Amino acid sequence: MQNLKHVSLYRKYRPQKFGEIAGQAAAVDMLVSALQNDKTGHAYLFSGPRGCGKTTAARLLAKSLNCMNRAEKSFEPCEVCENCKAITQGESLDVVEIDGASNNSVDEARELKSQANLAPFNSRYKIYIIDEVHMLSIAAFNALLKIMEEPPDYVVFILATTEPHKVPVTIRSRCQHIPFHRINVKDIFAQLSKICDAEHENIAAEPEALWEIARQADGGMRDALSMLEQVINSAQGEINIKSVEAALGAGSRPELEKWFAEFINQDANYYLDLKNILEACTSPERIFEELFAIGKNLWLASMRPDIIDALDVSEFENKFLRENFRAWRPEKLKLFLNAALRMMRQSRLDLNIDILAGMFALELDNIINPPQANLSQQVIAQAAPQNFNNNNLQASQAIASAQNFNNNNLPASQAIAPANLNQQVFNQQVIAPAKNLNNNNNEAAGFDWQPLDQELEQKIFSAAHDKNFILYCLLLDAEFLKFADKLLFRFENLYCYETARGDRYKFLAEAIIKSLWPDCRALYFNCNDLYFEYKFLDDNVPAKAISEIKPESAVISGGADKAVKTEAINNRRTFADEIAYLMGGAVVMVKSDAAEAEAESEAEADDEESSEDLNLENENNDGDE
Repeated sequence: MQNLKHVSLYRKYRPQKFGEIAGQAAAVDMLVSALQNDKTGHAYLFSGPRGCGKTTAARLLAKSLNCMNRAEKSFEPCEVCENCKAITQGESLDVVEIDGASNNSVDEARELKSQANLAPFNSRYKIYIIDEVHMLSIAAFNALLKIMEEPPDYVVFILATTEPHKVPVTIRSRCQHIPFHRINVKDIFAQLSKICDAEHENIAAEPEALWEIARQADGGMRDALSMLEQVINSAQGEINIKSVEAALGAGSRPELEKWFAEFINQDANYYLDLKNILEACTSPERIFEELFAIGKNLWLASMRPDIIDALDVSEFENKFLRENFRAWRPEKLKLFLNAALRMMRQSRLDLNIDILAGMFALELDNIINPPQANLSQQVIAQAAPQNFNNNNLQASQAIASAQNFNNNNLPASQAIAPANLNQQVFNQQVIAPAKNLNNNNNEAAGFDWQPLDQELEQKIFSAAHDKNFILYCLLLDAEFLKFADKLLFRFENLYCYETARGDRYKFLAEAIIKSLWPDCRALYFNCNDLYFEYKFLDDNVPAKAISEIKPESAVISGGADKAVKTEAINNRRTFADEIAYLMGGAVVMVKSDAAEAEAESEAEADDEESSEDLNLENENNDGDE
């Protein structure tokens, strides 16, 4: 009678020899060497991700140990003796496979311990294969300690787990630990191609379709064979990329590479295509993982074009990388990688697909048009419409007005906005854009800037740390350079540059530099092609007065207060001022309740002391009389 039972591909093509195990060369070499030298251990711990060959290797080790025809110095089982056939069919009484997840109690561990002392029936070794061993209870592990430490000569334990850290150290120390790893995509692709060829399943398959299955298997051969079987059942004839997408969901590597090319070329449909992919895929997180992989390959190719041939990619991907790796600079690609990482975390929150696509579109827009690139211009443009007697001013006109609305020859960065400034920003100095000396004045850019003396640089750091910790943190981002009697702070971060050149930190830096380098006459701030020049003048705000300002509590206020529109308040520029300014508010200095209570208690104490002194004086006067 014909056997009509269907056998799954991953069972049908399970390796029956060590040479057939794919992608685990290190683990196989250790086992083969032990077999050839007849130095196998009494306990092994196989660890690694799912579907990487742990149980298969355990069965092959059991077959090799109990093979009746295995020659000396040989390691492969013969596959024809009674023991090999019985182990292959799962009928051997001397090879016991135990599922640790369902047999995890202490009673079952004690039963195993009692049976282990019995001699094998018709084999050389009695072998226990415990799969998912980390699922055993602590009591069950404790029950196995003694038998695993000193088992009979004919007993071998092979433990398999995906989470070795959950196996107690007392068990791990009694085993030879052999780690298994994820199988690389090329090895999985080779195995899938072999199964589809004419000698096996005789199925026509496009290479790119098999590459896609190999990528989605995530390093597991069993997963890859299960996916292949699923695609075979759903495909009509030849296996192609369309049939893979139909069976496994949208978001294949070729489809995402096509989308990536649309995005690089600023195609108007890139958002809609992204949304459609997210809606049709089985896991949005996998889509962002694939986009990260594409961006990573492009970034590596942009840094080293000769690395493309060494990457684990198909011919189609290789062609894509060669055509597109020059489209973006490495800096932009790094921003894209960070955006993809953030979206991976967001995709785990089970958000609406439309919201998820919109969030990623916002991330992409920030890459193309960085919001911090024109921070000063944006701030001024926001405040300009109600500041300068012209409600229709453009951003560039607003900046020009900010630079010229004060006729007292003050720099724009020190000009105080009028009291009715948009009814949102109060008591703040309008920050004008830094002078771009590369475009308007080549003097500073043309200086032969040299590194500052190490000793002086350390003294500046130390003084900044003592005077103001925020200034110290800002200077950590800067490179110190000098030319003649001039000092340059070259920043990498635009925000640190914008903050450091504000009045508060600029004056503090002046005080520190004057005390350590009296001959210094000017301070320059630089970030990329932006330069800001600050000359040390006698009428500058006294640095000593600023350095002695004691911090007070600050609250964000939505209204103007004329009492705080003073130079002293304006000089107290902190991060709270900057945040309030950008949020359309202001910082108002107030005394905290604790400070008021302390002041009242001090006043009461002074009154009591004065009263005691007065009473004592009266008593002395009475004594004199």
